[in-house]
Amino acid sequence: MVIEDFDGLRDTEHVYNFCTEKYREKNLPYTNLPDGYVPGDLIILDKDNYDNMITTSNDIWMLMYGAPWCHHCKLSKPDFESAAKELGNDVRFATVDADANRSLAKRFKIDKLPYFKYYDAGYGNKADDMV
Repeated sequence: MVIEDFDGLRDTEHVYNFCTEKYREKNLPYTNLPDGYVPGDLIILDKDNYDNMITTSNDIWMLMYGAPWCHHCKLSKPDFESAAKELGNDVRFATVDADANRSLAKRFKIDKLPYFKYYDAGYGNKADDMV
């Protein structure tokens, strides 16, 4: 066990940032993020990258299943993008085109659009357990 002195400011922000950095240092690689990813970007998930991104990650994920033709998805997307920008260092935000990836939609019991799912952090999560 490593014990380290904390000598930063004793406010919530500094304690939170210190703990988050130490957690990330210990748990690298943090996530298999796409090349060029910047915190706050929306990640596009599909049947080819879904399992690799989600199950090898120790991040918190918020997913939006939608479709390009869906009116309610179009209305929800700006707020989803805004949340991604605000929380991008702490939560990974991703979208899944449920129409183009029907096997994922079926696998995770997506029965309406848009559909939002939250996945808690932790290595070794099994995607099928995250239904």
